[in-house]
Amino acid sequence: MPLFSKKFYNRESSKASHLWLLLAAFLSAFSIAASAHAATYYVSASGGSDSNPGTEAAPFKTILRGSKSLNSGDTLYIKAGTYDERMVNGINDFRFVNGTASAYTRYAAAPGDEGKVIISPGPEGYNNFTVFFGNNSYIEMSGLVLDNSRMDDADRYLVKFGDYNSHQMATNIRFKGNELRNARIGIGNGGGNEIIGNYFHDLRGYGIYTMFDNGLLEGNTFQNIGGYAIHHFQQDGAKAPDNWVIRNNVITNSGKTYISPHGDKPHRPLPAAVIARGTGTQFYNNIIYDSYAGLQVGLGAKNTLIANNTIYGNGLFGIDIQGRSDNAHAVNNIVYGNRDVNLRDQGTNTTLEGNLTTDPKFVNAAAGDFGVLDGSPAIDKGITVAQVPNDFTGKARPEAAAYDIGAFEGAGSKADAMPDMSGGLPGGGLPGGGGRPVLLGPNGEV
Repeated sequence: MPLFSKKFYNRESSKASHLWLLLAAFLSAFSIAASAHAATYYVSASGGSDSNPGTEAAPFKTILRGSKSLNSGDTLYIKAGTYDERMVNGINDFRFVNGTASAYTRYAAAPGDEGKVIISPGPEGYNNFTVFFGNNSYIEMSGLVLDNSRMDDADRYLVKFGDYNSHQMATNIRFKGNELRNARIGIGNGGGNEIIGNYFHDLRGYGIYTMFDNGLLEGNTFQNIGGYAIHHFQQDGAKAPDNWVIRNNVITNSGKTYISPHGDKPHRPLPAAVIARGTGTQFYNNIIYDSYAGLQVGLGAKNTLIANNTIYGNGLFGIDIQGRSDNAHAVNNIVYGNRDVNLRDQGTNTTLEGNLTTDPKFVNAAAGDFGVLDGSPAIDKGITVAQVPNDFTGKARPEAAAYDIGAFEGAGSKADAMPDMSGGLPGGGLPGGGGRPVLLGPNGEV
């Protein structure tokens, strides 16, 4: 197809035609230059040298050296191995290079090495974070394993997106398909970015502690998190994280072993997820099971949508909407088999509609298969929710006469859609992609 429609070339004015031809030539040259600019470099801990040119055949040895070679839109492929390094923007000359909306700069496991690239720094030197994005944008990080097991201070983040106090704001970062393990907190902040398809496990504190607005948390798996897997809260109400979308995540075995790092509070269990403060949070198509408690909403959270989640078999409650929640909408949720209470509402202006708190007839909940059998009371009994056009697997809703209740649409086994957490990066989970209640105090403490 020609670059310009035929009528432009048929203009009677030769001057106009000449100008269009010059413009076409300029655009073509610009496109070629942009394409030629994007380069790919390689790093290998075992077979590289920092004096090499960074090609696939002659890779660099360190991620640090590779980072210094990148221009906007380039790719740094990291080969399998263990790297005693930190990726902290501005520290020890490491740099994240900003990309553009049409050409992200990529820091990724080399093809075929996803889940085999282990970033595990020792305790020497700067050790607040393993990965830190400062005033960065349009960067993709994928396929890496971030492991803090060698750090001598447990109170550290694996990844942090910007810093409120130093006025650093990371935006349009795509953090995808990574594994985060053996630290206190997996991710800090995250607003304005996409956190997709990652595996958080064996974290002593929280999976993610949010800050900033407009974050996307999608298709992640959280397993063996000591405290909150998802801690959507800020102590300072002025910093409340607004307009987050939290969808299609799986949380299991979380909230059972949290110990405060400050030494002023004893061990205490926590819910798997909390939404406290913030306006316009959407929490849907998530699955929470076998945790101390399910989802808690309160402490000034406003206009929260809680839709089509499956929350089963947790130790305390399923969904707990507390007194300082305003205008929460809890619809189409399966909330069943939670020990003390399935669904409790003490909020203001709460809407409860289409929730199922009786036996949904799961295919095999004991094996983690939360599909429902034919004849389930969850089928075709939900209401239409415009914000939830698809189910956990990406299937369009509704399949039949009306929305189904819970994370899945349609009857039958959903075992293949659940993540395999037997080891390493989980397969699936990304859609196509007796105790006293835990109460939040006036300042957010538990």
